[in-house]
Amino acid sequence: MEAKHNNHQNHAEHADEESQKAETHHSGYHMDVFDCIRTRRSIRKYKDKQVPWDNIVEILQAAKFAPFAGNVLNCKFIVIKSEDKRKAIAETCAQQYWMQDAPIHIVVVGEPEKSERYYGARGGRLYTVQGAAAAMQNMLLTAHSLGLGACWVGAFDEEEIRRLCNLPEHVNVQGILTIGYADEHPEMPPKYRIEHMMFFEKWWGRQEPPKYGLGMWSPVIKKGVVETKKMIKKAGSKIAGKFKKGEKKKKTREQLEKEAEKREDEIYQEMYGEDERKGN
Repeated sequence: MEAKHNNHQNHAEHADEESQKAETHHSGYHMDVFDCIRTRRSIRKYKDKQVPWDNIVEILQAAKFAPFAGNVLNCKFIVIKSEDKRKAIAETCAQQYWMQDAPIHIVVVGEPEKSERYYGARGGRLYTVQGAAAAMQNMLLTAHSLGLGACWVGAFDEEEIRRLCNLPEHVNVQGILTIGYADEHPEMPPKYRIEHMMFFEKWWGRQEPPKYGLGMWSPVIKKGVVETKKMIKKAGSKIAGKFKKGEKKKKTREQLEKEAEKREDEIYQEMYGEDERKGN
């Protein structure tokens, strides 16, 4: 019993040591995480240059650190280097012939039975897809941080990929990554502004005033709020001047705050319209 406990303890210590080594190694990356996310592009044109095997290992290491549900690693990764097989994969991926120029393909294979064993049908249907997607994103970002280009391919004939990779019946193909040295530098495609992607508390919940979380709002709203603050300051100076002149008409702080709120409402309606303000 004691020996069994010691074995378990040794295994745990070994796992901790591996994690620490991985963290130390990955801390050597010179790219900030958000910069890596922001500057990553899907690369579809590659140089005729081989990728070092150490880089491929790094990329696969990143995949295993993805957040799999229940820590059930229900994916396997098939590394394809053969030129003939890469050509065949490109053909079966809706004739995307640019793929064959990438020196490395990684076929991501899901094992839904593993998740289903713990979480039922939902685990097999959803958690496998989520785990594979998280692993693929980790691999894309790691490839980019290593100075490599990569692309996530989802259009393929699954039965043909099964045949090419000799896959058993109980697994399925989740996606394919192409990896190599980029021979193109795509521009950043148009992206939605954050205020067009998020709601507060419920669907179309836009009632939250812009004064909360200003760092996330568009420059237009931020500019409007700055103008409002200037207006309040100016009004305050004006009131102070009136006090000095002994005028009777004075605006209270409450009135100034109401004016500021009214200005915020006007800015919000200019941006989104009355319907969105009401949450419709």
